Amino acid sequence: MPKANVFDQPLINLFDTLTRIEFAVQTNGRATDVAIRIGEKTLLRAKAKQPDVSKHIPTLGTASSLAVLNVFDVNKRFFPYGSQNAHDNDLLNLLREQEWRANAQSLSATYEAMEGFLLEFGGRAYFQGRGDKLKVTEKKRFHKAFPKLADKKGLPQYYAKYVEWMCRHNSDELLAELREAFSTFSNICANSWLGFDLIDYYAAVAAARHLIVHNGGRIGKNSLNHLQKWQREVVTHMVKPGMLTVGEIILPGKGDMTWILERVSGLAWALYKTVSIEFDMKII
Repeated sequence: MPKANVFDQPLINLFDTLTRIEFAVQTNGRATDVAIRIGEKTLLRAKAKQPDVSKHIPTLGTASSLAVLNVFDVNKRFFPYGSQNAHDNDLLNLLREQEWRANAQSLSATYEAMEGFLLEFGGRAYFQGRGDKLKVTEKKRFHKAFPKLADKKGLPQYYAKYVEWMCRHNSDELLAELREAFSTFSNICANSWLGFDLIDYYAAVAAARHLIVHNGGRIGKNSLNHLQKWQREVVTHMVKPGMLTVGEIILPGKGDMTWILERVSGLAWALYKTVSIEFDMKII
């Protein structure tokens, strides 16, 4: 008879987080759609009322400048620097960009949530498969980094810490180990009805997140060289010119985020289900 499933809670935690991210993406997108529609109608009505000679005058707009704190002069505590402005359609386009920028943060949050899931799942999987399916291959280096754990081999916290150490940069090595240990997981990721490898898709998401966090969303000349062509296209499909930046950056649309959330959750479900069956555990 199947055993209680130790992987249930990590999956539930992940799905709860992804559900909140999905809600934020959809709500932000719909709110932006409404704001833009109202703005467009307001703009059309205002332009219709203007005489032809005045139609070049902006109807909607915003402008600002940077107020620099001046700690050297109590009588002139601030001074202005530069200015930015947007009018009419540019203002509405800026609204859309704010949505996309929020989506970029949601992409990063999705990646971080998945990494957290993999850490927790991996620690439990190593404990369940200790000495058989999953082995501590970097034992000497791990014990050197954490000598106090050397005498705790066989305990859950030992494997949890090992996976945390293995994933100190990212989960690439862990996913490779899980893929090698569980052939069903590997096969379903590589040969699903999607037509592409789910783990490779996640690597593209990871690359996009890295560029968003560490390079302002800009793609450098060699930034995507480690990816296959189709993976690069996953990232470049999200690139758009920004009004608040010079050049093009990664700005995911609502559709991009829907795909990412679906596929990341699908990868988690594939891992959960195949490994649970392998260890004869109940499926949610």
